[in-house]
Amino acid sequence: LIDWEKIISIIGKYFPKDSSKELSEVVLQIDSLLSGFIRGQLTICIALGIFYSVSLSSIGLNYGLLIGFFAGIISFIPYLGAVLGALIAITVSLYQFWDNPIFLAYVGLIFVAGQLLESNFFTPKLIGNAVKLHPVLIMLSISVGGSVAGLTGVLLSVPLAGILGVLLRRLGEQYLQSAFFMGAKTDD
Repeated sequence: LIDWEKIISIIGKYFPKDSSKELSEVVLQIDSLLSGFIRGQLTICIALGIFYSVSLSSIGLNYGLLIGFFAGIISFIPYLGAVLGALIAITVSLYQFWDNPIFLAYVGLIFVAGQLLESNFFTPKLIGNAVKLHPVLIMLSISVGGSVAGLTGVLLSVPLAGILGVLLRRLGEQYLQSAFFMGAKTDD
C-alpha cells in the first residue's frame, strides 16, 4: 500500500504512450473496485461478528463473545466460515446445555439468521455496490470459482468477476464510440 504509486508509475512506463491515459483510468477503476471489495468484506465480517457475539451471549452461551467474533471474522470465506462457526458454537452448547436441547436450536437459528443477513442484505448491498455486479452474477461467480478452483476460487471469484466487469464495460464504451458503430465511412 505504501509503494502503490511507485508501482503504478513503474508499470505505466511500459504502456504505449498514446494509450497510457486510458490504461491508467482502467487501472484506477480496478483499484477502486478492489479497495471497495475489501472494505465491504471487512464491514461484513465486523457486522457478522457483532451479530453472532451479541446473539450467542444473549442466550447465555459460554465464550459466546469469542465464538461470535471468530465466526464473524472467518465469514470472509463464503459458507465455510458460517459452518465452522456454527459447529464450534453447537459443540460448546452441547456441553453447556446437554440437558436442554432447545439451545441447540437457538444456536442453529442464530447462524441461519446470520447467513440470511449476509446473503440477502450485506453481500448484495456492500459487495455488489463495490464491484458493480448484479447479485446473481456474484452468486454465479462464486459457484464457478468454487467448481473450477475450490476454496481459492471461491475467495478470488468476486474480485476477478469485478475486474472482468470493468474491462468489459470499457470495451463496450469503446465499441459504442467506434467508427464502426457510429457508421462513419473511412477512406480506403
